[in-house]
Amino acid sequence: MPLRPWQHWYSKAAVLLVLFGGVWLLWRAPFDAAPAEVVVQVPAGLERRSNDSDLAKTIVLEDGSSVVLQPHSVLQYPAHFEPHTRHVYL
Repeated sequence: MPLRPWQHWYSKAAVLLVLFGGVWLLWRAPFDAAPAEVVVQVPAGLERRSNDSDLAKTIVLEDGSSVVLQPHSVLQYPAHFEPHTRHVYL
C-alpha cells in the first residue's frame, strides 16, 4: 500500500525529531562528572592493612576468609569478628 505524500513528510519529520532529541539529550549529559565521594566514620581500634605496591595483595583474615586488596588501597577490620558478622572498611 503506497504512502501518501503527507505520510512521507511525517515519517521523515519523526526520524529527524528522534535524532535531534537524542543528540540534545547526549549534549546535556555531563561527560566528565566526578563520581560521588562517600565518607564513612570508621570505628577506632581496627587493624589496618594497606597495599602501596602496583600489584594485588591477598590478605587472610582471622576467620580464614581472604580479601584481595587492589593496588594503592587500604583495608580496615576488627582483630576479632563477631560470630555472624564481618564488617570491613575499604
